[in-house]
Amino acid sequence: MVYRGTLAMGRLVGRRSFPGSALLRHRRLSARKEKQMNHIKDLDATMSLLRAVAAGNDVESGQKQEVEKAIETLRRFRRRAHPSRAETYRCVRDVTERLLQAFFKK
Repeated sequence: MVYRGTLAMGRLVGRRSFPGSALLRHRRLSARKEKQMNHIKDLDATMSLLRAVAAGNDVESGQKQEVEKAIETLRRFRRRAHPSRAETYRCVRDVTERLLQAFFKK
């Protein structure tokens, strides 16, 4: 396959030309999607670990309920497309409080 074009300023000019701005937009969109996918993968991994804790035999019913509430908090947070920093901190605080209440009762 022969391409009849020349390389000018970092992009192909000729038969297969792409405007530079379109390539930059594609790169930014790809990076944003990759960041969002990593966010979802991390939340899924966290929820699966919490499910494993809840399924354990040495977990009492009250502890199991608190872990399930923490998982539900993470599910709601996962549905947010672009959470703000404050929403992220609120979610982390809520999950941490629930887990501490469940496993470190006084």
